[in-house]
Amino acid sequence: MMAATKEIEFVFIQLGKALPSHLFPNLAHVHQMFPLSRINLITSPKVNIGSEIAKFVSQTEYESNPDLDKLLELKSRNLSFRNGFWRYSLERLFAIADLHEKRPDKSFLHIESDVLLLSDFPLQNFASVKKIGWMPVDSEKDIASLIYFPDVAGSQVFLDDLVKFVTCTESPTDMTALNHLRLQNPDKYCLLPTWNRELPELHARFNTEIAIESIFGSGVFDAAGIGMWLAGFDPRNNYGITKYFATEDLRTARFFVDPSAYTLEFTQDGKLFYKTGSANIQVYNLHVHSKSMRIFSVSWIKELSRLTGLSSRNQPHQEFFPRVLLGLIMSNFREGTFLAFLFYSPPFKFLRLSYLLWKKFTRSL
Repeated sequence: MMAATKEIEFVFIQLGKALPSHLFPNLAHVHQMFPLSRINLITSPKVNIGSEIAKFVSQTEYESNPDLDKLLELKSRNLSFRNGFWRYSLERLFAIADLHEKRPDKSFLHIESDVLLLSDFPLQNFASVKKIGWMPVDSEKDIASLIYFPDVAGSQVFLDDLVKFVTCTESPTDMTALNHLRLQNPDKYCLLPTWNRELPELHARFNTEIAIESIFGSGVFDAAGIGMWLAGFDPRNNYGITKYFATEDLRTARFFVDPSAYTLEFTQDGKLFYKTGSANIQVYNLHVHSKSMRIFSVSWIKELSRLTGLSSRNQPHQEFFPRVLLGLIMSNFREGTFLAFLFYSPPFKFLRLSYLLWKKFTRSL
């Protein structure tokens, strides 16, 4: 349970009209793990979360002020992609600071909707963290999968720094913003541990910013790579196909973490460990990039046990989800992008190659 001296509340943020299906079971999962902790859900105005969720989740509606709205409209990437994904992923960072201003006597742990907390998640340990903290993905991007905000003063400074970065950057994203803020202001921001000295091959490099490592014992947090490797890549990015244990994909993307470096073991009470000859290092959470509804369900222990067993082979594995493909077809029809979606699909690979060769041939004439 939480430390008595400091109350920490959870914050989930889901801006836009649609709420993802995995959000609701994940909210219930967190409530089951920490029934005495308040769960805040920030949404856009007039979004109905349902009466069952409202029993244990406190909804706050967020709407940006006109100046911020203009800035985000000007700076955001493709606004049509997944109903404003790029804008909302950046705007949610402003929404956290806005909530903290309304509840200044609390500390907040932000959790992305596809991040699963595992058994013995060390919530109470965050009370000892004095800076705003999050995790790195690679040398140029940090991630908002977990962000801890210890006090309202720090959140307001974070808001000011964020506005300055967005204003001065051509195509800002939440990941580049977090990376820039941390590297430029090590006195204000810190890293949650994604490494352990007992696992030297897990992390591509040991960052010098390891001061808070001992606060969380020997365990590590998953920024993205472990969950992507074990629980799969998002099938929406691959025509309904989820890739598991895709080590080369993570290496190509130059992720700091190589999840294949050590054997994973999952226990029947919901704990995940990296096993070495000298130690068992606990993984406190999983970033479930695949948004798997098998994992975000009451059967999550069974599904993670299955995947951990498969992972012991350390071989790439794929599974096809027809419902995801159907959803992609429907959304591309609605957005008027179906022909492009079809053209870049796996069955049309030969057609694409033929088209490129034809263009190259005609240019040479």
